[in-house]
Amino acid sequence: MSEHQVVRVLDRRSGAREPLGYGLEDVVALATPVLLLILNDLARRATETVLDGATSRLRRWRERRATVPAVERAVPPLTTEQIADVRLRVRTECLRAGITEDRAQALADAVAVELALGTSADEGNAEPPAPAVQ
Repeated sequence: MSEHQVVRVLDRRSGAREPLGYGLEDVVALATPVLLLILNDLARRATETVLDGATSRLRRWRERRATVPAVERAVPPLTTEQIADVRLRVRTECLRAGITEDRAQALADAVAVELALGTSADEGNAEPPAPAVQ
């Protein structure tokens, strides 16, 4: 380019609408990376805030759930007829699953005894009750 062409190009850029000689394209090209950094930081902070809130709500829910008295979570005692029905169903399902008659009967008896006594492993029984043998 000649000196005359360079001056003419520079004069065209320094019009009244562009006092610094920068056009909208130049400003957008310079500002875009800065705006992306700011938006990325805002998105990260918003995500952290949401996750912190959800975590604290979950923690409070679990604490409230753990403090529910055991009485409210206890299963009411079963009647003798209900225990007999459960015993029969356990025995039937064991036989259907291919367990021998003796083992099916022992397992059904153990479940019936557990239900009749109203104890469970949750209440501190370290060992399961011995199955009744007929």
